[in-house]
Amino acid sequence: MLFYTLAEANIIDQILGYVDQGLDFIAGQATWLQLVIYAFIAIFILVGFFIFIKKFIKVFIVLAILGGGVYYLWTQTSVLDFIKEFINGFSAFITSTSLWL
Repeated sequence: MLFYTLAEANIIDQILGYVDQGLDFIAGQATWLQLVIYAFIAIFILVGFFIFIKKFIKVFIVLAILGGGVYYLWTQTSVLDFIKEFINGFSAFITSTSLWL
């Protein structure tokens, strides 16, 4: 029932409506207050970005190490070519044995 409700009402349009209301509210304020509000929003976004990086730094490091390892294997060795040939040979073996069944 919840999925039907969410699918029926366009959530994105509702969110954009709230954003438009907020921007209209800010535009109606004094210039100095607009500056304070925009500075607060910028600080809020930057703090959130750094908290996101802090939470997922281990994942970023692991992905960077894995990516570097795969790049090294791809460019400096023939290990990935051997694995590709092995998989192709294995699939040919499975195909040829399944024809006899």
